[in-house]
Amino acid sequence: MQNNIGVITVHCNSIEEWHNWLKENHLKEKSITLIVNKKHTGKGTISHLDSMK
Repeated sequence: MQNNIGVITVHCNSIEEWHNWLKENHLKEKSITLIVNKKHTGKGTISHLDSMK
């Protein structure tokens, strides 16, 4: 998703979803912002550490 200032934002509910996004888009996008929810929100998310694996 692209926000109003032209930055691509990605929100993934699981590490599998993140890996799938990377497989499909790693050659297309030069830079993105990964949205990570805090645990207390109860929303699906991945950890910062997992996002770098």
